[in-house]
Amino acid sequence: MNIPFNFLLNKKNIKTFWNWQKKQLQFKLLLQTPLFILLFFILLSLPLFWGIFFFKEKFEKLKQDQSHLKTLEYRAKRYRQNLKNRTLFFKAYETTDPNFLNHHLEGLHFLQKEMNALKIIYNHPTFHFCPEIKNRLSYLTKGQNQLSFLELKRQRSDFIEEIFYKQKNPIELKGKELQNLLSIIEGIPINTFTPPPLRPHFTIYRFDLKKKGLLEKESYFLEMELIKREPIKKGSSCL
Repeated sequence: MNIPFNFLLNKKNIKTFWNWQKKQLQFKLLLQTPLFILLFFILLSLPLFWGIFFFKEKFEKLKQDQSHLKTLEYRAKRYRQNLKNRTLFFKAYETTDPNFLNHHLEGLHFLQKEMNALKIIYNHPTFHFCPEIKNRLSYLTKGQNQLSFLELKRQRSDFIEEIFYKQKNPIELKGKELQNLLSIIEGIPINTFTPPPLRPHFTIYRFDLKKKGLLEKESYFLEMELIKREPIKKGSSCL
């Protein structure tokens, strides 16, 4: 910077010039202080932080929108599947036997081989008055070892009625008889056993099975609860 010589001869001008130079020097020193540099970089970073915050908010909102869309898509698929399942259920159980329990479960006789053998033994004069044989034969032939269900409650929705049944007393049966019983209830073939037609939809709610005896004399004590589900036909009403 070129300063005129006449300017320097004036004390007032020299003082002014010195003050100006001092201010310039102070300003330069200020620019070089760590605090100023830190504030300067903070000011420069503010737009960057604002941009990150802005895009983060947008990204979070986009994730929420995507999650909401996935939820709606899942609900739509579930609704279509439920509708399909309901249609299949109505088609499969449109016609059922209302007295299926009585016809196919409560009429079953168990331990048939033992029952037939005891009848032969009991008819022999030697064993006719044997109380053990008489009581056992009575247990097998007079309904004590047959299925009998008690209706607990009923539940209805717009389309389906559920009826809860509880077995009144335990029954004793062999393994093959158990297979036949489960085939009837579940509606599926098990070994040589096949379910009868017009079966309602059953679910085994409780199944308590206890083993008795060993090897060829092995049998089971069974107690269970069932739920029967049937589609509600148009025009039917609940009493």
